[in-house]
Amino acid sequence: RHVDKVDCVEFSGVYKEEYTPMFERGIVIDDGYVCKPASFKLLTPQSGEITLHEGKFHQVKRMFCALNMAVTYLKRMIFGNLWNQ
Repeated sequence: RHVDKVDCVEFSGVYKEEYTPMFERGIVIDDGYVCKPASFKLLTPQSGEITLHEGKFHQVKRMFCALNMAVTYLKRMIFGNLWNQ
């Protein structure tokens, strides 16, 4: 609990610059829950790296869905002090 989780994410849709501050403030997902602040780094026009501090059910997919994008690939790369090669 309460450890950083870093995910590699690929998505369909257009990522707009205004989404970055939304991630940093916390995105409201479908059930009205406000996610804790996260950081997102765009790597290519269709992929990036997201760092979360919580892990709700399908949270990353639901956050991107709230921004009218669909996650096409998601892999947890770092969980606290553990990392995946």
